[in-house]
Amino acid sequence: MLIRDFYIDVVTSQDRRPNSLEAFAATLETKHEEEFLENYTSFEQLESDIFRQNFVELRDSLLQDEVYQSYNAREKLLAIFFTWFEQITPQRDFWRIVEREEDFFSCQSYMEQTKEPFEELMTVVIEEGKQEEIIAQRPFEDWYKKGLWWDARYLIGFWLKDESENLEKTDAAIEKAINFSFDVMEPNLLDSGFDFIKFAFQNR
Repeated sequence: MLIRDFYIDVVTSQDRRPNSLEAFAATLETKHEEEFLENYTSFEQLESDIFRQNFVELRDSLLQDEVYQSYNAREKLLAIFFTWFEQITPQRDFWRIVEREEDFFSCQSYMEQTKEPFEELMTVVIEEGKQEEIIAQRPFEDWYKKGLWWDARYLIGFWLKDESENLEKTDAAIEKAINFSFDVMEPNLLDSGFDFIKFAFQNR
């Protein structure tokens, strides 16, 4: 069993983090104990690694999926988020414990290592959407991926608190949040107005 999986099992079964890194390391096989102590200096670092690895595995799986590749940009964003939450839901009890044990100033710190691969994937989808002409090219378009990262943080928090049957409220939140963000990114009346003003100015 991988160190990450073993840690999830330990935290979930005990309903809390282990007392110390050393105490947890001592429960591992010798080779894994050495590996753990060499690579991790805190439980927070391990939790960040687990969360990041979940997303990286999701990304790599989707990028090899022919059905996903056939989607347009809006459909890809929805597929990414729905598949991501489906993948991490079996670990929900674990992440609720992690969230509970974090202090106010380290809120959702376990997500920070995931920001880079997340924004890299969002950039790819956004570029595809621009080529498809369903995402507008704007001077502030760098904020597109930042807005989607905000969606991710909001939705993780919502998911952890969701008490609805089969997490149906989380599904609704994902659909509404991502569709709203995409509506903001796609060309609209304001873009047409800017294009007209630019044309009129250049051809006066």
